[in-house]
Amino acid sequence: MTVRIPARAGQLLGRHIIDLRGHRRLRGPYTAGGELLRQVVPELMGVDPALVKPASTAVVAIAPDLEADVPIRPQTLTDLARGDERTRFYAIQRTRDLGFMVSELVNVWARTCHPEGVTLRFMELAQADPTDVQLFETLRRRRDPAVMDVVDADLDSSPVRGLGSQDPAQRYVGSDGTSSDPAELAAYESLDDADRMRRHSERGHLLIELAEPGSQLGAIPYHLERGENPAEAVEWLVAGQNQAFREGYYEAALDLGRRGRALLPYDQDPKTHNYLTKRVIGALTYLSRCDEAMQVIDEHRRDTVEVAEQMNDAYMMAMIYTRHLEKDRLDQDKALSWINTALALAEGAPTPERLAFYGAFMRNARALVELHRGNLPGSLDLVNQAIEILDEHLDPDQHQLHRTVLINNRARVLLGLKDYDGAITAFNEVLTRDPEYDEPYFDRAVALKAGGDIDGALRDLDHAIELSVAFTDAYYNRADIRLDLGEEEAALADLDTVLDIDPDYVEALLNRAALLIGGGELDAAAADLDHGLSLRPGHAHLWSAKGLLLSERGDEGAALECYAQALALDPELVEVYGNRAVLHFTSGRAAEAVADLDRAIALTDTAMLRVNRGIGRHELGDAEGAVGDFDAALASGDVDVADVLFRRGLSLHELGEHRRAVADWNAHLRLAAERGEVSEYAAEIARLTAAVPAGDAR
Repeated sequence: MTVRIPARAGQLLGRHIIDLRGHRRLRGPYTAGGELLRQVVPELMGVDPALVKPASTAVVAIAPDLEADVPIRPQTLTDLARGDERTRFYAIQRTRDLGFMVSELVNVWARTCHPEGVTLRFMELAQADPTDVQLFETLRRRRDPAVMDVVDADLDSSPVRGLGSQDPAQRYVGSDGTSSDPAELAAYESLDDADRMRRHSERGHLLIELAEPGSQLGAIPYHLERGENPAEAVEWLVAGQNQAFREGYYEAALDLGRRGRALLPYDQDPKTHNYLTKRVIGALTYLSRCDEAMQVIDEHRRDTVEVAEQMNDAYMMAMIYTRHLEKDRLDQDKALSWINTALALAEGAPTPERLAFYGAFMRNARALVELHRGNLPGSLDLVNQAIEILDEHLDPDQHQLHRTVLINNRARVLLGLKDYDGAITAFNEVLTRDPEYDEPYFDRAVALKAGGDIDGALRDLDHAIELSVAFTDAYYNRADIRLDLGEEEAALADLDTVLDIDPDYVEALLNRAALLIGGGELDAAAADLDHGLSLRPGHAHLWSAKGLLLSERGDEGAALECYAQALALDPELVEVYGNRAVLHFTSGRAAEAVADLDRAIALTDTAMLRVNRGIGRHELGDAEGAVGDFDAALASGDVDVADVLFRRGLSLHELGEHRRAVADWNAHLRLAAERGEVSEYAAEIARLTAAVPAGDAR
């Protein structure tokens, strides 16, 4: 007899209602999300499998029991690697990206299969794994309000109880410990220990027989831990932790690992305890709970004398110090000390194969530390050494994933060294080995753009997005290229997508605000800047953009305060001096404008800054200085030549160099005519030219 507690669907006034239980004791991460997909995917597949394909990665990750039913997802070496050969794991934003893909899928499903409307009612969110909470928030934020509501039903007690028993204690056990009924809980707690454990064991063994999707991460280990032989739970906790860690569900991996370690102390089974500990440390690190991770490492180092375990602990300490701590706590010297320890221990590996693998792995890790220390040539040497070790000592078919990681890292270091051709060649090799991995396309696009191949860069970014529709950095970089090409609407669309996926992407908020300011949408820009500053109050560029926004609104005093704040955070922020100069000039403070432009040009000498300073100098009566700035701007070629010629002519006229002034004005008028325009300065030029003595105008 099945006792699965599925999502419940119903109808209310023509609306499709689905109740989704989220209690993590049922099925661990994505308890509610998995049940949602088990309803959505079959319905959509029956309409058109192509509608499911963009989300197939998310479907398989969240509900692996549906893998055989959905279009084939992109398969990378990360997905295919097994056991110890899995050396690359997902970033923390993995679940955010899965949530985005699911929300897209569910919106399509609602519009296609239930145009009369859908209500998704999430229950027990307070007891849910963070994956379900995040998914709920994403679905609610991104729902199509025309066809879907997503609500927190706030229903605490189980809609289906246990096995239908009249015994309230058994109903509690049958609810898998999720019932909030006080009478059931009291009856359960009043059981004697032997009876309670017997009931848990029976329930756990029944669930093992039923093998309902996800129960191995939730209800099964929950019952076995509390059963007559708690050691039975260990294999489930180990397997569950491994599954959760591989998928990037780090909160669940941490919880399962801690429970396994509590059941199995180091002195009872060092090997299993070590495995659980390694994943606990990794999960804490990915979750940015580095102080806790270091505490576990310290405890583990006191327990173990195994070389491999001490090596891994030293490696993790190095990674924490080189990249995982808060920026002001990173310590590359400590990272180097720890990774040297790990590398020394790697040389004591018990077999030639392990010696080769560990030696290569730790050299690659030290290469990362050297990269962060600014030693790019040293980093490249270490990566090349690691590649040579694997090539010399391991069979070609061994550790395919890690070989590709090393080649990819070599490409990234070459990119940092501005060897764009070398980087592109290395990225090409990565993609030959791992053609459905999205990140090398993104990285190769950076190299292609730097080398001047804009079309190639766009093709790679397009393909990266095709492989991973939630790849925020790819949209962001594509927006950047489109801005350079003058395609502002397309760039804005990409930035909108970035912020749809990740509303807290600060650089995208900044860039979208700049575009919105340029388009006169000041209220929308203000919302982006305020949100960005709530996330990063010390972000100088956000304060600079807010100053520009307030200047556009005519609030000069507030704009100057924002510019001052930006410069307090970054005294070398050129854009602030340039924008504040414009504000000073338009308010009649030409001297202050020129002073700001002096500072800006000292930092970064650009044609536009030269033009503006030339205008300011002309206003102050420094015609000779103005001509010098206009000369420099024209020499760069990156200006509106016609406009600068007119302005240089004005300054030459002030200096009495009438022949040169008239030549500039005639050239200005000629350029305007070539563009099919009539110069807005034509009347002024005619007046000034007429006043020039005839002999001086020739």
